[in-house]
Amino acid sequence: MYLTFAKNKIDNADHLPFDPAEYSRFKFGDGSLAKKFGEELALDFIEIHKELLLTTDNIVIVPSPYNSIPTASGLMSNYFKDAINQFLFKRDKDLLLESKIHRYNTYSVDYSKLNYDERLKLMASDTYHFHESFLNNKTCLFIDDIRVTGSHEQIIKNMLETNKLSGKFVFIYYAAFNNTTIPPNLESYLNTYSIKSVSDLHTIIRSLNFSPNTRIIKYILNSDYSQAVDLFEKTEKSVAFAILKLALSNNYHKMPEYKKTFYALARLVKLYE
Repeated sequence: MYLTFAKNKIDNADHLPFDPAEYSRFKFGDGSLAKKFGEELALDFIEIHKELLLTTDNIVIVPSPYNSIPTASGLMSNYFKDAINQFLFKRDKDLLLESKIHRYNTYSVDYSKLNYDERLKLMASDTYHFHESFLNNKTCLFIDDIRVTGSHEQIIKNMLETNKLSGKFVFIYYAAFNNTTIPPNLESYLNTYSIKSVSDLHTIIRSLNFSPNTRIIKYILNSDYSQAVDLFEKTEKSVAFAILKLALSNNYHKMPEYKKTFYALARLVKLYE
C-alpha cells in the first residue's frame, strides 16, 4: 500500500507556501534550517498520521538515496526521525528502525534543471540497492525534501515491486508540486534562490550549524577554481578538509568537470601531504 504526505503543496509558482530563501540555504548545508524543516515535517505528520505511528510496529525510516556524501534531505530526515522518536518514546512505543537506499553512480549535471523524461533517463543510468528482506512486511517512511515530477518516487516503487515486497510504503516530503503545469525547473530556482555565486556560500560555511552535503560540494567543485580557492582561503582548515574528504569518497577528484578545482583546493589545504 502506498501513501504520500507533503507538508507544503505548491499549487502556484508565484505563491510559495514556504520561504524560498530559507529553502535554498537548507539545500546548501544550513543545518539549523534542516532541523527546522525536519521538526516541522514531523509535527505535521504526527497530526495527520498519529494512528499509523501508534498502532504499527516495525516502522523503518529511509532517507533519500545517497552513496557516501550526505544530502540536505538526509540531514532533515535525521531531525524528522528524532522528533518522531520523541513522540513514540513518550507513549512507550518502539522507536523507528533505520535503513538506507544506496546509489553508486554520480554525475555533474544539475538534476533540478531537468524535465521529467530527462530525470528518468538520468536515473536509469544509476544503480540503486536496498536491504530487501529487512524492508519486507514493514511500514517504510521514505523521506525527501521535495517531490517535483515523482521520478525518484517511481524508481523506489519499481524497486519495491520488482522485489515483490509487501508492507506499507509512505513517501514523505517537506514540499510537493501539486500542479502539473508548473515547470520542473522551478526546483532549480528554489535551490539557488539565495546562492548566485561561490561568494554567497561564505555565511553558510562559517556557520556553526554548517553540514557539508552533495549539493554544496558539487557547486564548489564546478565553479571557477580561483573563486573556489578564495572561498577556501577564508574557510577553517578542518571544514575545508571535511569537504574535500567527502569529495574523495565519491571519487569527484576523478571527474573531468571537477578535477582542476579539486586539486587546486587540495594543494591549498595540503590534503594528504
